[in-house]
Amino acid sequence: MKKLSIVLLCLAALLVAAGTAHAYAIYNHTSHHICIVKWYDTGNCHVRVDPHSTHNGEHGAGLSRVWANYHYKGNNYLSYEFSIPKGGYARIYDHKVKIYNHHDKHEKTVDIEISD
Repeated sequence: MKKLSIVLLCLAALLVAAGTAHAYAIYNHTSHHICIVKWYDTGNCHVRVDPHSTHNGEHGAGLSRVWANYHYKGNNYLSYEFSIPKGGYARIYDHKVKIYNHHDKHEKTVDIEISD
């Protein structure tokens, strides 16, 4: 009976570990407020990330088809489209966004340029 209890306890621990959901994160390494815009928004911020701070998304979620946007010295800066995989994260710098998966593997880099 003790062995069965130990086996069941181990199986339960494995199921809990396998079922944990990771949240995406956005790390803002700039001195600007970053606005994350979704593809279907009409210019509204889906997420606003303060300078030198982090935004954590919902557990088990990724973030698809978004752009990073900020204003500086009268110019509007906009990244190319990117997506953050489930449990992954993005590091935003002045002129680029680096995207990583949940295993810390770099997946993609997109540029941030002046937008008209």
